[in-house]
Amino acid sequence: ALAAEARSVQLAAALLVKVLMQALDALRADPEFYALWAEALGALRNAMAVRCDAVAESVPENVKNMLLVLATQGVLRPDWVDQRGRSLWDLTFSVAHDISSGLNPGMLAETGAQPQAHLPALSPDRPGEQVESDNEGEADASNNTCKQS
Repeated sequence: ALAAEARSVQLAAALLVKVLMQALDALRADPEFYALWAEALGALRNAMAVRCDAVAESVPENVKNMLLVLATQGVLRPDWVDQRGRSLWDLTFSVAHDISSGLNPGMLAETGAQPQAHLPALSPDRPGEQVESDNEGEADASNNTCKQS
């Protein structure tokens, strides 16, 4: 039962990230983008409560890929603030650090994902980005250790 719950959480997190990336152009122009982003990051942080190796690997990887895309498209940058003066950068990295300590601003520099002007979404030829696949986020069931909380 716990493995099934973990698989559901894993799929839900991957789906959330895909939907956000597909709708990014429309969402980033919305005045409520900050609030939506806070909810999405919170949901991904909550997914980490499922103590399972597959979730512990896939959720941070999905978040990392999403942050790399946001940075290269110029959405995730230190100077971005909403109409109320709230920093998307500060929000992102405070929550991302809760998901994985490796999700920090230095990660962007290490991967070469520097904040830039708008670029096309998800390009399979960009290093470090997740390539679309039919079995994305799937884990080998024999190597999937889940623990009761």
